Amino acid sequence: PSMFRLREDPPPRVAKIPTEFKVTLTETETVFMLVIPTQCDSPDTGEGRKTLKDNQLHEFNLQVNKTLSHIATQTHQSAVKNSKVNVPRNDRANSSAYATSWDIYDTYEDLEKRRSSSLVGQDDVFRKSTTFNLAEMTHEEEYMEEFYYLGHKFNVRLLNALMIMERLIAKKKFREE
Repeated sequence: PSMFRLREDPPPRVAKIPTEFKVTLTETETVFMLVIPTQCDSPDTGEGRKTLKDNQLHEFNLQVNKTLSHIATQTHQSAVKNSKVNVPRNDRANSSAYATSWDIYDTYEDLEKRRSSSLVGQDDVFRKSTTFNLAEMTHEEEYMEEFYYLGHKFNVRLLNALMIMERLIAKKKFREE
């Protein structure tokens, strides 16, 4: 071959993103090593008091008291979620809905199935069921939604697992296992 012949560039390589990984959460002293007391201003001066107040505000903001990654606000005050109390969500006046014709069709099909199994009366009012199957109550539906990141396809279960891990880290309530 001639020395003046240009060679072809190899195809670009795309890094393979791992779909499964192991995360070990351990409590370390990193947070305590990063706390550096201020020595710039004397606390007796006005500037020193302002610096102390700013530092206290910064420390307060570092304390994680919201354990949800997705938060919506409304005009009314709602109950704060807590690990010991489970409060149902309030009804919202400004809620909206979007449904395709297939969603409406599936709703009527489901209503017909429930009518035939006598869970719904003739007046379309749901009666209280006396028995239920626990396996059906805890059965998790298969997610059909997928999302793509850097050319790789992921299931929504990964996003949900990452949200749970984010909540655990935000709560700072985990132990080594």
